[in-house]
Amino acid sequence: MELDITIIGLIAMALCIIPLQIMYKSKRKNSLKITDALKQLANELGTELSTFDTASSFALGYTADNSHLLFNYTGKADPFQQAIPFSEISNCRLLVNRTSKKAGKETASIIDRIMLELDMKHGGKKLNLTLFNYDNFIPMYNELQLAHKWEIEINRLID
Repeated sequence: MELDITIIGLIAMALCIIPLQIMYKSKRKNSLKITDALKQLANELGTELSTFDTASSFALGYTADNSHLLFNYTGKADPFQQAIPFSEISNCRLLVNRTSKKAGKETASIIDRIMLELDMKHGGKKLNLTLFNYDNFIPMYNELQLAHKWEIEINRLID
């Protein structure tokens, strides 16, 4: 009787652990892929990647010589990779687009998109780096915290 319970317990634990392990490996593989693309971009500039952060659909960092902001977005719509010289950026702002949705009597505010808006010095252009897009159906994890962190970091590096 005890052997049956032990076997059932082990099977139940395996059914819980295996999907979590698969999700972890998938997330880690995606993170390594995004980070490798950022390192490749830094190598093309003749430098190394210094500081970086990754999330489910993007990696953001800067070069060891603090000359370029590196961005790699791998969302379902329009994958995007760019190296932006800090000397070209005049300001960085965090933009969070929200939508209100009604669910019965309650109204909930849902984050649609998180972007870092970079004001460029020449031409008065703005460059938006999308860190989260609800349309990609990727659950949001730490994108908002990373966006706050990088807004401060970018503004520190351009001063």
